Amino acid sequence: MKLLIGFILICFSLVSEAQQVIGAAGTTTTTSGGSVSYTVGEIAIQTTETSSGTASEGVQQAYEIYKVGVTELALGSSINVYPNPTNGQLTLNTTNLNKNLAYELYDSQGKLIQECASFSDGHTLSISEFTNAVYYLKISSDNQPIQTFKIIKN
Repeated sequence: MKLLIGFILICFSLVSEAQQVIGAAGTTTTTSGGSVSYTVGEIAIQTTETSSGTASEGVQQAYEIYKVGVTELALGSSINVYPNPTNGQLTLNTTNLNKNLAYELYDSQGKLIQECASFSDGHTLSISEFTNAVYYLKISSDNQPIQTFKIIKN
């Protein structure tokens, strides 16, 4: 019996490590259904690299909308491209930009793979026939580049 109690005490006294992060702010909320935690301003993280890839513990790596090249737009004008990431259909919304809009779609090597000489607000662009990869959508007005978006197809 003493042996069993000793074994149980040894098992509970062992230290185990989990993912750790030093953050400037954050909190953890626990309920009977589970827990959620977040941190802001992570000062230290742990990165593990292997031949098959890299993992950064403590870092949320979300998709982002990238505006790669930006030319100053007129006040009240905007261009939105969504959804990003996409599975094949993109919508191009423009506000107060009706002057000869065109686009060019490039792959990650810079090869032009699709273009449209004229489009208007609400135009739908299909990239479903292309492989899952990163693409660059350059939008122009009157043959002058306005914005370039980084598009992720998955």
